[in-house]
Amino acid sequence: EEEEANRLEEEKAQAEKKRLLQEEEEQERLRLEEEQRLLEEQKRFESEREAQKEATAEKERLEEEERDRLRLEEEAKLLEEKRLEEEAQAADEQRLREEEEQERLRLNAAEEEEANRLEEEK
Repeated sequence: EEEEANRLEEEKAQAEKKRLLQEEEEQERLRLEEEQRLLEEQKRFESEREAQKEATAEKERLEEEERDRLRLEEEAKLLEEKRLEEEAQAADEQRLREEEEQERLRLNAAEEEEANRLEEEK
């Protein structure tokens, strides 16, 4: 009976040891799974953060291109306005020269006519 009791006690101890070992293995498996899940979550977070950084950089690049385009358009507009003003000024100056030339020719013709009249009166 004592041997049977010892054997049963030994089996019970072995079963308890086995149960504790299985429980420890299960805890380790769960810990590793949680660690893996956290690593994957961190990778996903870093990937999302990197994608956000890239999207922000792209947005800033596009905004900079738009600012440059608008600045160049404004510069072109100002240059065109200046060119048109210079053309208008040159046309006004040409018109004035032509008017002055016409006036000079008219005065010369009047002087010549007056000289001819005076010559005829003599």
